[in-house]
Amino acid sequence: MNAQRDKGTLLVHLNVFEGRLLHRILGIIAENYKVRPEDIDSQTAEAWYSARGCRAAKMSADETRDWLAALHQVKQANLARIQEWSAALAGVKPAGYSLRLDLGAAEAFMTAINDYRLMAAARHDITEAEMDFGSEREVANLPPARRAALMEIHLLAWLLEEILAALNGS
Repeated sequence: MNAQRDKGTLLVHLNVFEGRLLHRILGIIAENYKVRPEDIDSQTAEAWYSARGCRAAKMSADETRDWLAALHQVKQANLARIQEWSAALAGVKPAGYSLRLDLGAAEAFMTAINDYRLMAAARHDITEAEMDFGSEREVANLPPARRAALMEIHLLAWLLEEILAALNGS
């Protein structure tokens, strides 16, 4: 996996496994972005739509509801892009996948990828300590679903690092 700037765009190269995984993840993100904050599962709601900041800011119930609705609208505004990116990764491509992002869309892409990471961690009760695992043995002792989620989280972190490096010209 690598990312590079190319004439006002960001070009992300993925091997077959990474491309298929990202295709699946983008589909999951798109489906969950369609769900209203009050209807989404509690783990995802806590990760994406936590009202803790609203309470700390002493916002009223109406202000909090409006704030959460605005957050949801931001997510929904990126649905078409996410579906386009997913379509670009559809099908079997034995030589690997390339995804071209307009530089202006890189932030939305990174936000969506990070949203998936937050959702996966919340749904599988992955702690900060587990995020910073120190050995393969620690990961091997996790239940299979948590282990898979943790691996996805780390793979997506690598993708984000590659994108940031390309955007910063490193």
